Amino acid sequence: MGDSQTALYCLIVSVLSNIGLDVLFVAVFRWGVAGSAWATALAQALSAVVAAVLLFHKYPMMRMRRQDLRLHGKLLRQITVLAIPIAVQSVFNNLGNLVAQSAVNLFGEATMAAYTAASRIGTLALMPVETIGSSLSVYASQNHGAGKPQRIRQGVRASLQLSLVVSTVLGVFLLLCGRQMTGLFLAEPSAEILTVVQRFLLITAVPGILAGVMQVYQQVLRGVDRANQALMGGVMQLITKIAVVAVGAWGMWNLDVVWLGWPASFVAGTVIPYFCFQKIVREIETE
Repeated sequence: MGDSQTALYCLIVSVLSNIGLDVLFVAVFRWGVAGSAWATALAQALSAVVAAVLLFHKYPMMRMRRQDLRLHGKLLRQITVLAIPIAVQSVFNNLGNLVAQSAVNLFGEATMAAYTAASRIGTLALMPVETIGSSLSVYASQNHGAGKPQRIRQGVRASLQLSLVVSTVLGVFLLLCGRQMTGLFLAEPSAEILTVVQRFLLITAVPGILAGVMQVYQQVLRGVDRANQALMGGVMQLITKIAVVAVGAWGMWNLDVVWLGWPASFVAGTVIPYFCFQKIVREIETE
């Protein structure tokens, strides 16, 4: 509904309660892994309750009524048609990560530890550009419903510019502080681990604008009700990542080639959504 500020409050509640319950269940009650799992589940449940209360308080029209409990076949079909491609694409992303993990495991325990730390640092660096893409999806859908395709183009340009600025700043930060951040995840990282982390971040996270461009065009397609075209980009992303990672791990035995699977997949995942978006906007403008 465009109210990202309230959604942020719900996330803050989840994060703070998760941290507090982690300390209570793990450090105080000594429940170990089970305590950490319970902390996460309870924190998410609390966040859901807070979100529901705030939603119904700020937007009375969203409160449940008796007539809302009946099944709306047409709406269910519309939501399902939109949701299935997004769900499948999420499965593809996780499948690509599984293949990458199995390839990294071939290079030994030190590389596995380095990959675990580096992937978490890289995720923090790529998350902002992914969020920009998600915001654009909502923006594009609002303007698509209002019949304003020109504003959608403007939103895409603004999102690309913002992604470039954010990814540049984060890329510089990773180059300067990436090795130091490894200490947040590993107590005493060796020189070998630090080298692997630095190479991973340099090749996968520093060129974060590639991920930003991909997210912009895939998310804008979802916003204009073209989730299947976005899924096609996800398919190309998965195929490219698996192919490059496989060549690097099982063909060339070269970690740098394995890491190239990330930027290569970002480029591959952009091509089809980019041309689909250009075609769709032209069609909307001529209607």
